[in-house]
Amino acid sequence: MRSWLRDLGARSTYRLEGVPVRDLALQRLLFIARLIAAAGYGGWIVLFDEVELIGRYSFKQRARSYSELARWGGKLKSGGIPGAAASFAITTDFDAAVLQDRGDLETVPGKLRASGVDTDLKLASQAELGMRMIAREPARLRGPDRAVLERIREQVRALHALAFAWEPPDLGAGEQLSTTRIRQYVRRWINEWDLKRLYPDYAPDTVVTEMPVDYSVQPELETEATADGDESV
Repeated sequence: MRSWLRDLGARSTYRLEGVPVRDLALQRLLFIARLIAAAGYGGWIVLFDEVELIGRYSFKQRARSYSELARWGGKLKSGGIPGAAASFAITTDFDAAVLQDRGDLETVPGKLRASGVDTDLKLASQAELGMRMIAREPARLRGPDRAVLERIREQVRALHALAFAWEPPDLGAGEQLSTTRIRQYVRRWINEWDLKRLYPDYAPDTVVTEMPVDYSVQPELETEATADGDESV
């Protein structure tokens, strides 16, 4: 690159330094955001699903993950990603189960600050911002009403008909409960249509069981370092 600059007649001296491996992930995200803007789009929206998995990471990885939430949530004074915004999906009991009962809200920044290391002190402040965002800024999604459910059912029914070249029968509205999630409705419809398609005389009876979320620490869920040493946070 220095030789190319000389060939272009550049007289100023440019400092071309290597980028530390730990900074590569952010540099790539900044580049993507600028590329999207240069292509004429208004911005970049990223959906982070199953954020509650953070609760199953080891202590240091949880801290890094909370810090990244703060970055994507626009809570950091510096180090954000201009042109990008994020939406997070998380379980409703994460605050109570992990931040409060387990004590992450106090334990994570406390342990980091106790080390006295500059990088840990910075991470402690950033992780704290991410956790407070979870605790203070959730927006609960409203459950679907009868009209919305019927419209979605007809859309899923049309997709199933297209996928398997048949006419799925009307399953009826079924029981509507405030605790039933939309994915449970969709899963039931698809399962019952699959069974009716294969066994027309069969009368499916779907039973839904609530599965408690497991927040026990499982470090094996964390992403291993890639070949070039870049780690996912």
